[in-house]
Amino acid sequence: MKLKIDNKEFDLSLEHIQYLLAYVDLLSKQQDPQGRRRGKTTRLVDLYIQELFINGEVTISDHGSIEEDRRIFQSVYHRIRYEHPKVELRLNYSRLYFEIVPPKKSLLPYCFTCGQVHSHELPNGNVWNKDSVLQVNAVDRAAAEERVFSEFGAQWAFSYEKGELDMSFYPDGVCLIIEA
Repeated sequence: MKLKIDNKEFDLSLEHIQYLLAYVDLLSKQQDPQGRRRGKTTRLVDLYIQELFINGEVTISDHGSIEEDRRIFQSVYHRIRYEHPKVELRLNYSRLYFEIVPPKKSLLPYCFTCGQVHSHELPNGNVWNKDSVLQVNAVDRAAAEERVFSEFGAQWAFSYEKGELDMSFYPDGVCLIIEA
């Protein structure tokens, strides 16, 4: 990904972001004869947002005073809320720290059947046997099967997505729901 500032193009790496922060700091120390703003805060906010999306976390610091750091922290927070409303953040205001919370993968229901001779007593008091199914909510079939193997070994028959299974063959229904 490229970032263009003052007709200069930079690859977005941590080294370049550090260089750009130093460049912005240098610009802020130069005097403008007309007293106009130079956009230092906007550039800093842009750079911190870029660092957040590259590294997944960012700490705001070293801008002269804690008040200035907090002002930039709030600016970053408001820009992310406005421009990226679906991004979930974990914040620490006392440390001036942001972290992107990865989206949770949705769990899908998988059903497991027992063979004619298999039978397992479950923690909820039910029995998992040929007349019932075990439901495992997992991100994928492999994770569900891994959980069943860890709990019951190879003493089960088949795994199905919940919609694939004809429950009329299992008169006792779902005997237990667990997560992988």
